[in-house]
Amino acid sequence: MAMDATTLLGSQVGAAAACSYILNLAQRAKALPWITAHTTQINMVARILLSGIATLGISWVWAPAAADGGHTLTITIPSLMAIILALWHWFCQFAFQHIVGKTLDSTQAPVMPPAPALVEK
Repeated sequence: MAMDATTLLGSQVGAAAACSYILNLAQRAKALPWITAHTTQINMVARILLSGIATLGISWVWAPAAADGGHTLTITIPSLMAIILALWHWFCQFAFQHIVGKTLDSTQAPVMPPAPALVEK
């Protein structure tokens, strides 16, 4: 499969949208009370982790295995340039995801935190 810049950009934007929707669903899930639209630091960590997973997945798709379908295990130590390039791709995916997530957050009605329970004395 030849790398096409348009298809690669589509993969990045699509992955960013999917990860943003996953985070949005997690924020609204009753099973995850510790992650909401108001937990900025947790949301940032979640976006970083999700963008890393998306970057790894996109890289895997764009670097297919051998054409004959064989299996090969290769262990290499990446060059400094490969590490820098991987970090750059991760940052770009995070940026896409952050933009999509912020847009998604701004299009929804604000979610108010629950009111504290009143205790009568």
